[in-house]
Amino acid sequence: YCSSDCCLTIGPCDTVLIDLGSMGCADTITYSGDTTGAADYCEDVNGDHHFSVDILEDGVYNFSLCDTLWDTRLYVYDDSCCGTQIGYDDDGCDGPGSGLASVVTLDLVAGTYYVLVGGYGSNEGAYDLVITCEPPPPVPLDFTCTPVGDDVVLTWTNADVYNSISILEGTTLIASISGSEETYTIVAPEKGYHCY
Repeated sequence: YCSSDCCLTIGPCDTVLIDLGSMGCADTITYSGDTTGAADYCEDVNGDHHFSVDILEDGVYNFSLCDTLWDTRLYVYDDSCCGTQIGYDDDGCDGPGSGLASVVTLDLVAGTYYVLVGGYGSNEGAYDLVITCEPPPPVPLDFTCTPVGDDVVLTWTNADVYNSISILEGTTLIASISGSEETYTIVAPEKGYHCY
């Protein structure tokens, strides 16, 4: 069904979608399930389980099956179950479970996301899906940009310990520097309006 206000696709996976509720970065969601005998709805994995989760705040989210003892596959979608894939893993875990289990880590903005848990080949069984979040670090403080001759000097005070700092002009990355730096010089930018 499509109108000027919304577009919606209803498919087989929507009929088995499990709503995990909502979470922010202070929360953890754990869901225990078993794909044994489950139907295969998409991605050609054996026995799918489908979930929706409402992400309430931006952050780095970790979707983990690492305590699972069989060969899993894990997918994350941003528009619907079996929709546009934004994350996938097969065999990415190093944890206490199987090295064949899956984990997906994504930098997400607030919104609704969809997760598929399934097995590689004929694998199926019990699993624990654990979703956690690491909040983004605080932004640097007291940011200024000052013209010095033909150059522009950017200065700030670090509000946290950073691995690196990205310098953007608008949405374009112009430099990536050490996380301990608190100044950066842009040499002779073109005349005109600049936003850093």
